Amino acid sequence: LIEQEENRNWLIHLHYSRREFGICKILIQEELEKSNGMCEYATYIQGLILRHEGKIQESLEYFQMCHTLNPRNVNNIKQVARSLYLLGRHRLAIEAYLEAERVVSTPDWDIYHSLGMCLVHVEEYMKAKEYLLTAIQMSHQETSYNELAKIHLFEKDIQGAIGICNAALEWYPDSCELSTTLGLLYMKSDNIREHLKGLVLL
Repeated sequence: LIEQEENRNWLIHLHYSRREFGICKILIQEELEKSNGMCEYATYIQGLILRHEGKIQESLEYFQMCHTLNPRNVNNIKQVARSLYLLGRHRLAIEAYLEAERVVSTPDWDIYHSLGMCLVHVEEYMKAKEYLLTAIQMSHQETSYNELAKIHLFEKDIQGAIGICNAALEWYPDSCELSTTLGLLYMKSDNIREHLKGLVLL
């Protein structure tokens, strides 16, 4: 029985990875009927498909079912949090991501980055910066640098935003978005000559 379930899960995964959502949903429905709704993987993929279709509330309900089936699975908690975030329920999303942080066995960049994003929406900018800095220390993802720079800019700390963009460019020297943002920031600051000097040197 376990082998049969694994084979069906593999089929579901295959069609999902090919974005063949029609046949995937049929296989999921069959699996959920056979398992009386107890198949965690089928439930999880159904949640992902529903989110892709823009049915965020329904996706949340499926991820909550996954969490009930397996409360220690960090991915289930993260998906609950993500759906809450997309629904604009940022306080609840923060609680879910904090739960994921407690459960996870090794530090997870995505959790810290997502906490930073949620905290921006509830206007807790100091905490947001702390979590985004932690995310950057763990994994130098460009998106974390961008979000951190936006907070500094929102706080009218242009020099802080410039510092973040310069740090990001050390990791992503070919990023057009970062270069453009940095140029605009220099134009807003008193360091336009420094920026132009840098362009001449290039």
